[in-house]
Amino acid sequence: MQTPKLLRVTPGPRTGDVRLGSTHAYGFSGDHVRLDAELLVAASAKVDDRDWALQLWACAEPFDGHAGAGTLVAQVPIGPLSTESQQYVGAEGAAFPPAGHGTHTMVLVLAAGHDGRFDEVHDYANYPRRESFAQPEINGPAGFELGDGSATLHAAGITNPRAPDNLSGTLSLELWALTAPYTSGKPDGVPLAASQLGCLGGQQAWHDVRVDVPLASQPAGRQLAHRPAAA
Repeated sequence: MQTPKLLRVTPGPRTGDVRLGSTHAYGFSGDHVRLDAELLVAASAKVDDRDWALQLWACAEPFDGHAGAGTLVAQVPIGPLSTESQQYVGAEGAAFPPAGHGTHTMVLVLAAGHDGRFDEVHDYANYPRRESFAQPEINGPAGFELGDGSATLHAAGITNPRAPDNLSGTLSLELWALTAPYTSGKPDGVPLAASQLGCLGGQQAWHDVRVDVPLASQPAGRQLAHRPAAA
């Protein structure tokens, strides 16, 4: 399950020198999403001193620049920008929609940063149509026990809230060692154990899931976290 992150405008970097134009869009295709945008670049803009990316967020309410909880659904680097006053960028990346089946305001963000960290929000656009995602999710308590070379992973329940004819992909229960709590996207850590559970039909559930799996490794001094995963 994904933990909401904070989407907020970073004080200082957002100067308005590089903005989203009136033409922009997102589109899902399976487990990927395509992000496209027109960018308007001011003559005084410095675009070669940072890296740029488009982000797609799912938020409970439209984003207004103040910090608010949301899920980073996708982040796609768009490479260096030119100094042309009007340019079009686009890229495709893996999509990590929020768990559950709530509705969300989708927010396109133009972000910048350095060394793969895009934490400067330069502009954003809210989409009026709310999106509803139906993702398999863990219900109730979940946890793990470590043994000598093995791990026991357990969850009170796993459900697929999709329509009855909408089968999930292959689900697995995984244990990871992370340096920080999991938020979204690909985990930044070490996979310790995993067990494929199979596919789950829409409106169906597994109860009292408990699996014993070999322990791949156990890095010292790291925080352990579990998450469901779909392949």
